[in-house]
Amino acid sequence: MVSYENMADTSLTPEALVGLVLAAGPAPLLPAQLWPLQAALEQLEADAPGEGAVARVLARMPKSASGPAPGFSSVRPVVHALARRGLLTAVGCGWEAGYRIDPGWVEHSGLLLQRLSDDEARAVRKAAQRFVAMATMASKKPAASRPVMSATI
Repeated sequence: MVSYENMADTSLTPEALVGLVLAAGPAPLLPAQLWPLQAALEQLEADAPGEGAVARVLARMPKSASGPAPGFSSVRPVVHALARRGLLTAVGCGWEAGYRIDPGWVEHSGLLLQRLSDDEARAVRKAAQRFVAMATMASKKPAASRPVMSATI
C-alpha cells in the first residue's frame, strides 16, 4: 500500500529529504547497500545553507560515533520506514539488490524540491549528482567482482 500522507506538509523530515535526493537524481533504483545515499547526505550536509530547512533536518539526524567519517545512523531505519509505507519496494538479491522507487512519490518529492530556496535546491541537486555517481559505481561492482578468467589454478 502506498501512503502519501503528510505529502502536503511542507515541513521536511528525513524521509522527505531522501525523496528530494532521489527525485533530483533521478534514480530508478536505490541500492540496498546504502553508502551512495550516505555519501549524498554527507554532500548535502556540506552544501546546504545553515539557516534552511534542509540543514535543520540534517542537524536532527543522528550520526554514528565510529569510523573515520561518521555517517548518518538513521539512514537504514528511514529506508525501512519508506519501504513499510510502500514508497520503496525491495527487489533483486545479492549485489543487484535494491529498492524500486515509487514514481508517484518521486513526483511529489519533485514538487517539494521546487518549493525550496534556490540555494537549498542547488545543494540537493549536487547531492543527487553524487548519489547517482556512487550508485552507478555500486552497480558496476557485480561485473567487477566476477573473475576474468578461470578461478582454477
